[in-house]
Amino acid sequence: MAKNPDAIVKIDISFHGLDIPVVQDWVKKEMLRHLAMMCRAIMHRRIRTGKNVDGSPFKAYTKEYAKWKIKKGRKAGGKDWLTFSGQMLAAHIITWADSERFTLGFTYATEALKAWVNQVKYKRYFIGLTEAEEAEALANTVAHARAEGWI
Repeated sequence: MAKNPDAIVKIDISFHGLDIPVVQDWVKKEMLRHLAMMCRAIMHRRIRTGKNVDGSPFKAYTKEYAKWKIKKGRKAGGKDWLTFSGQMLAAHIITWADSERFTLGFTYATEALKAWVNQVKYKRYFIGLTEAEEAEALANTVAHARAEGWI
């Protein structure tokens, strides 16, 4: 296992090569922040549907975990994917950014480890975006920037 699970469960997005006439640095930074939040929201929306990045359904919870959830007062089955405490997804934030790229990762090693276990051990591939999801995030960001009069 990696010493820094965050390195395994992060996503980098770049504006490099995006043909947007951004003149001022602050505009680019605001657009990048909006893009990061859109990417996060899109991933979380997909997580709520119980689907991997490729669109396939998440692998079912183990019987042991389902029993543990029931003991904790939760339903054993499905619509609460990856949200038992809410801490893991709440810790999923922008962990690094510069003027052209950002990284979505986890603020706490314990939450990054939970994400890593879900990704690697249980094959619930929720970190990442499809091309369509990236296009949606970019289109929304550009529309937002235009609505604000930034571009």
